[in-house]
Amino acid sequence: MVRSLSIIGNLVSLLEFLIEDCECVDAGIGIYEGFLEEGLFLPTYVCIELKGCKYSEPSVEPRYISILEDSLGCKVRLCCEEGYRDYLSYRELMSLGKDLIKNLTIRYLRPHLLKTKLTSIEYVLLVNRSGELVVLEGERERVSLPMGFKVLENIVATSHTHPHGCFPSHKDLEHLELIMSHGGLGGAILGPTCISLIVRRSMLLIDDVYLLREVIRRIKERNVRGVLGLFNRFKSIEIVMGSI
Repeated sequence: MVRSLSIIGNLVSLLEFLIEDCECVDAGIGIYEGFLEEGLFLPTYVCIELKGCKYSEPSVEPRYISILEDSLGCKVRLCCEEGYRDYLSYRELMSLGKDLIKNLTIRYLRPHLLKTKLTSIEYVLLVNRSGELVVLEGERERVSLPMGFKVLENIVATSHTHPHGCFPSHKDLEHLELIMSHGGLGGAILGPTCISLIVRRSMLLIDDVYLLREVIRRIKERNVRGVLGLFNRFKSIEIVMGSI
């Protein structure tokens, strides 16, 4: 699952670059070879399909594609021809990424929930673009993430535990805004009985960034009235809470 999430994070970044570069309406990937089943996504040969584009020739250097292929462990073609087995739209890739974030969060952080509940020491999970996952021990009721540019642009997703519920703090949302603004998919908060997912649906819209900062301000000031209603106004961000 870790490798699948890393691959999705890298392909989403490529699609978003191409959508902006060619001014496209939509994009997706065709899968010639590889594995796609029950939430696992391990392609070995994919193609990129762009739709409704103003410009047909993307300005992608071959060197970048070579680096991406090395990172993915997967061959990438910038145009699709007949013969691919499966197809995933940009939105479907984002949805699959959300499911993987949830599953990885529960799988790797659930064993730490009891200690978090008893001691308030939180644990954080990080997945990077190289397919590496690490779980780190934080502090009482807080986790600190390295926030340098090189770190931020390499994070695909991050999640952490909470001792009581799973409602995000203002610091949680500030960290996730930074990660999503640098191309990350988002993350989750795992409590003893519930999980919150804060993920991108698409490229961040500036109106949603302003709305997220309004949510952060209200939570920081402990003025949470109407915050749940604001969650429903996001277009490029999805915030959902559910039981585990």
